[in-house]
Amino acid sequence: CCCCCCLRLMMDTFNDCVWDVRAEVRISEAKNLIAKKDGGKLDSFVEIQIDEERVAKTVTQRKTLNPYFGESFYFALPHNFGKLSCAIFDQDKELRDGKDEIIGFVEFTRSELLQNMKDNKERWYAVTKAEPSVRIRGEIFVELMHTTGDKGQRVLDVHVVKGRDFYSKEYSGKCEPYFMVECGGRADTSTPRKGSKFPLWDQAFSFQGSTLPNSVTITVLDVHKINGSNFLGEVLIDTSSLERDVRKPQWYHLRPKAEDVQEHSVGMGSIRMFVRLSHQLIMPTIAYSSLIDALLLDLKQPDCAKYGIIGLLSDLLVERNRPADLDRDLLASSLMRTLEIDDAVQCLDRLASNQILTSEDSTTLFRNNTLATKCADYFMKMVGLNFLHKTLKEAIDDVFSERKDCEIDPSRMKARSPALIKKHSADLIRYLNTILGKIFTSVKRCPIGMRRVFANIKAAVAKNPNLANEGVNTQYTAVSGFLFLRFFAPAVLSPNLFGMRDEIAGRTVGRTLTLLAKSLQSIGNLGTSAIAMKEDYMLPLAQVIDENVPRVKRFIDELCDLSDIGDKHADYNEQSDSDSPPLATKAHIHEGIVGKAFKRRDVMLTKQAVVWQKSGKVGVFDGRIDLKYVESVEELLQSAFGRKRVLQVVSKKATTLSIQLNSNEELVTWTERFREYLRGCGAAVLSACHIGTLSKKGRWTCCNGDGSEAPPCSKTHTSVSLDPLSAAFSHSEHLHTFYATLVAVLPHLQQLLVTKQESNEDWVFTSAAKNLTETLRLLELKHLLLQKPLNAE
Repeated sequence: CCCCCCLRLMMDTFNDCVWDVRAEVRISEAKNLIAKKDGGKLDSFVEIQIDEERVAKTVTQRKTLNPYFGESFYFALPHNFGKLSCAIFDQDKELRDGKDEIIGFVEFTRSELLQNMKDNKERWYAVTKAEPSVRIRGEIFVELMHTTGDKGQRVLDVHVVKGRDFYSKEYSGKCEPYFMVECGGRADTSTPRKGSKFPLWDQAFSFQGSTLPNSVTITVLDVHKINGSNFLGEVLIDTSSLERDVRKPQWYHLRPKAEDVQEHSVGMGSIRMFVRLSHQLIMPTIAYSSLIDALLLDLKQPDCAKYGIIGLLSDLLVERNRPADLDRDLLASSLMRTLEIDDAVQCLDRLASNQILTSEDSTTLFRNNTLATKCADYFMKMVGLNFLHKTLKEAIDDVFSERKDCEIDPSRMKARSPALIKKHSADLIRYLNTILGKIFTSVKRCPIGMRRVFANIKAAVAKNPNLANEGVNTQYTAVSGFLFLRFFAPAVLSPNLFGMRDEIAGRTVGRTLTLLAKSLQSIGNLGTSAIAMKEDYMLPLAQVIDENVPRVKRFIDELCDLSDIGDKHADYNEQSDSDSPPLATKAHIHEGIVGKAFKRRDVMLTKQAVVWQKSGKVGVFDGRIDLKYVESVEELLQSAFGRKRVLQVVSKKATTLSIQLNSNEELVTWTERFREYLRGCGAAVLSACHIGTLSKKGRWTCCNGDGSEAPPCSKTHTSVSLDPLSAAFSHSEHLHTFYATLVAVLPHLQQLLVTKQESNEDWVFTSAAKNLTETLRLLELKHLLLQKPLNAE
């Protein structure tokens, strides 16, 4: 029956739903930090860690004890993460690998972040000195149960099953952990487990009494021959909410003693930052089909940019209609990511054509933050990032590596001699000519989708008599306004925002990039130097500008001439691995989980697979692991192979691959890229794994468990840093973002529909636009219904 079919569909959808947990971290500044040497300064940066694994770091701020960072980060986290840490480091003066020194840290547990999910304020946090007594790591698995005894007394059963990850992967010494349970004034101690950082205790204790406290404390220690015992951490468990006769199993993260944290937080300085956790339910792609089908059907209507869904969204972005909480960039990016490339091209064609049709002045065309301009901005980044890197990155790298002073504004110069200005101008012109040369020879590399968008804009301007009569330049400025003013120039000005550099430019390099970006804008405006130059100090570049304006027109003509691509479709393959080089290195690898023999190979990582081959054997691969089948990617303990920096890739359909990377930075880069690609391709990563190998006796070197029976001992890491263009986003996440953005402004959409029709009786919305609010409400209901059983879990 129909009801049964609907129920089955709901259950299938429920099974494919996932909780998406994210964190937003904003690092603003620090003050009164402590240098290791009296009177010294710090070259400090902040490293953000999720469960002791680095996921991001700020730019280094040099020679100051009061650094300003001003950076924001976004992370996708596993639902069972334990803590988020911000560690402040002093960068090694000689930039030696792994020699940066930790100064202090600020730490937030998962429970703390969950309790403060609505906190939107930046706060000052005391920095804690990185002493062993407070840099605690590890978890214990505990089962608790409240029962009633024979005589009516309360009974609390505490079963401590096992522990994991007590020490860092660099720790290679022996340990002998044990625990002590305290409840109601009584303390019991477990048996130590020799030589295990992943102890299996499996010991239970029972506490009885007419009254029992509402908490139990478990302290984990390590037997030490000289000191007696070393403190490894403690857990304070609230037992007040335990249900009678119901066993509660759970992992608990070890914490330092409160008095130790307080002691080591005195006089270490403070850091101003903002941390917020959020979570949302992501439904599978098919669940959003009603919204996407309506949008695609609407795009087929020639007047959809006026009367359809995108017309409604365009009106919503007009300043007098825009809700205060509507993020223009988020709406535009989610709309573009929701569509396939060809559909996105059609959407941009509808939006741009409508804006061109209603424009009477070329000087204001595409100069405001409309849906058309915002979508075009994001579309160029979405499909053109690799094109941008191949075109400009080498030239930008030269500016950073040479660090030449190219200042030509006398008011900014200490020495203002004409000879010095001439020298700076020569270097600036050399950089500018290199960049322009790269741009003008890039037509064949430009993605098909971008070329179609530009050709459509150029043709639409030619059809508008108001714009066409202003002169032939209008066709070119409409295109160059996007390509030069909104794409090339911003990328030159801030290459870190386009992934061309990791660091933010310093003062000298930053000024050179600013002057280059200003020059590109002047050339892109297609004016003569006499018109384009608003500042007298830019006159040394006048000749370069005048010479290159005609070249811009020829370049745009070539871009918009689609005869060389015919009916070839644009798709996401334009930004796939075939268009961008894989992450590659020469490394020692080991295949399988037994033995210790490593061999030298070329290893490459793409968005789909990791492959390896002998040097010089191009295209002849020794092996391949498809990322969609990968179950874990983790750094192994040094004891596994007697080697440092070994990253192990475990697949359910291929051999296990261990890769020894060449440096700590390379290890971080490969780990981060694996995390990003695994999330993007929807790999089902397990929650735990082994971080060792099998010995000759068939036992795991990490936990001493029997190979055939031992459960995974260590927690896997899946946290990844996100940006709008990250490969870590799945299609269902983009669909959900678009849906959630619209639902958040649903009342405004409803009001806009009513207002438009009341103000103009002849205004006829498309059926998709008229039904948009109903479509969204039905999706919202489905989302709420699916949330309830997941919340119950």
